[in-house]
Amino acid sequence: MKYAWLFFSFVSFACTLKTTDNPEEDISSDTAIAFAEEGFNANDYQSFLELANYITTQSPAADILEVVDSTCAIIVNPTDEQIKNMETEYGDDFVTIADDNSFYHSEAYMKLDSSSIKTISTTHHFLRLQGKSETWVLDLRKEGAPEWNLIFFHKNKKPEVVSSIDVTYERINDYFGN
Repeated sequence: MKYAWLFFSFVSFACTLKTTDNPEEDISSDTAIAFAEEGFNANDYQSFLELANYITTQSPAADILEVVDSTCAIIVNPTDEQIKNMETEYGDDFVTIADDNSFYHSEAYMKLDSSSIKTISTTHHFLRLQGKSETWVLDLRKEGAPEWNLIFFHKNKKPEVVSSIDVTYERINDYFGN
């Protein structure tokens, strides 16, 4: 059930933050270290949208790496293994989770397509984004990363991880400049 909260965060447009009257009780140092190693914080929805949390210094093999060198939106879908794991973890709820994610990805795709933004779908483990002046290698399957994801990439800009729920024509225009 460790990913159930992510699904409900996307569906409800909400982020869950832990609050307390005593700031020293927020998270233990052991937990903070685990979050730093994983890159994602279950108590901070924004951590799933931070590009830095996906960046890796690994040099992945060509068969698990997709290279993108043109302006586009990358739709990240779960791998067959992730689907099997989610079916086991969520049971009958998996169908609803998959249906909801498919719906939001479809809505985002239609807006991107009508804005003439090229889209690429991937199930690869790693993604190399080759811009004009910088290259980013992302670990899309990093522990704690969402199975479904969306990344805006413009060759002249820093990539952005975007929730498919938040894709609007204005957001597309702001990033891609159409």
